Amino acid sequence: MLARWFDLYLYCASGFCRLDVKVPAGLIDDAAVAKFASRDVLVFERRDGHLRISWRREDTGSGWLDDDAIAAQAQRLAGVRQALMNGELWPLYLGWLAGQRDELEPDKPVAVPPGLRIGDRACFELVELLGIDVDLVAAVAEVSAAVGEGQPQLDAQAWLDSVPATTKDAALLSLLRGEPGEEVAKLRQQLALARRSTTTTVKPLQPSFGQLRERAKALAAHRVVAEAERAIRQRAAHLDEVAKQAKFHWQTVFSLRDSQRRLARYKVVETLLELRDAADHQGTRAEFEQKLAVFLVPLGSTRALYTEMVAAKLIR
Repeated sequence: MLARWFDLYLYCASGFCRLDVKVPAGLIDDAAVAKFASRDVLVFERRDGHLRISWRREDTGSGWLDDDAIAAQAQRLAGVRQALMNGELWPLYLGWLAGQRDELEPDKPVAVPPGLRIGDRACFELVELLGIDVDLVAAVAEVSAAVGEGQPQLDAQAWLDSVPATTKDAALLSLLRGEPGEEVAKLRQQLALARRSTTTTVKPLQPSFGQLRERAKALAAHRVVAEAERAIRQRAAHLDEVAKQAKFHWQTVFSLRDSQRRLARYKVVETLLELRDAADHQGTRAEFEQKLAVFLVPLGSTRALYTEMVAAKLIR
């Protein structure tokens, strides 16, 4: 069905995922194919003038997905095929990278192609589909950006001027008719090949999987520190806001103090904890303790709310 009628196929069920795309056979040569092939993770097949590329992952831990979910995911992955049609090879590199989990040559270098951006929607979706560590992809993205910066850019206008008028007219006529088929595909293929030939003049960067893994560890450590610092800043901002709204929060806990509802007791304890933390943050703990003492006056030690406050260490 893929060979005859479709350009993309996605299957996810019973812990197995498979993404297949079809591109013109001449778009990617055999040398590039052989470089990225990785056992059962990234498989290639040439048939009927097309190159079929298959990314596969087992043991995903996911169950059966309904048709709507599969269709939505396939739509998000459509950019993978479009990237290949534009002459970009990073989707193939991700397949190779995913396959290194089972490979026995961690020091084997493979050239990193330009254009890999972890923030790109299609890239993110393929990374998720293949279960590649995000820090490892971030390490690759650094190299990919360096490759892109060092490569000459194709002069699109100059290239278009070099294309025979008959070829351009056929593609334009196809678009005007609302039938962007074979002629447009041929023109895109020529552009993709031109872009790739332009970038081959620069020496490629070829980090090994082992080198990428070490860089990923460093990025992961940096990310953990950055996330912790961000969490601290967010918590401080939140406590500042709680302090600004302290009067309202105290009114809330006093209004719920005599409620017998379990949810009300939970709300009281949660709010008092926030007020206590905000007081510590603002340096007004003594004021908080005074208001808490007033709050406790009507409560007996046998009351459920009192017991829960003790458990939350609001009462010493």
